[in-house]
Amino acid sequence: MRELKHVLILGGTGTLGTALLDYFKVNQSHLKVTVASRSEHKQAELKKLYPHVKFALCDIREADDVMRLCHRMDVVVHVAALKHVDILEENPLDSIKTNILGTINVQNSCIANDVPYCLFSSSDKAVDPVNVYGASKFISERLLLNANDKQNITKFNIFRWGNVVGSQG
Repeated sequence: MRELKHVLILGGTGTLGTALLDYFKVNQSHLKVTVASRSEHKQAELKKLYPHVKFALCDIREADDVMRLCHRMDVVVHVAALKHVDILEENPLDSIKTNILGTINVQNSCIANDVPYCLFSSSDKAVDPVNVYGASKFISERLLLNANDKQNITKFNIFRWGNVVGSQG
């Protein structure tokens, strides 16, 4: 197993991404961390707090963006998502584009770039889903689990969260 040196956090300017930055800063300071998100404002703010972190604008809906960023990564942490249940009920296509097709882009990019590990942030709403958000997370989980069965390049790990106090969604 190769030494883990490079970590990419997709959606890294959100609540979970920021918590990971705090953890890596204290406990894994040897890692080279790249944060990717669509929010230039949040990136500018975080860059002040984490000057040694690399920041990149990226939309997981764009396969080329994700492919480029996954190059030479040892771990990809996929915490990018649309997650406001009420908004996604009114905009199901956006949920599909970001939460499902974006996850497919992450999956394909990790495999194509020989990334050993990808961690995917799911939701307790993926269990017996009753809304668009839960369904999008359920499908994304199944896609990644299926990828684990069909290839041995990237190990996809899934972790589910309940509602997180103080989060943005």
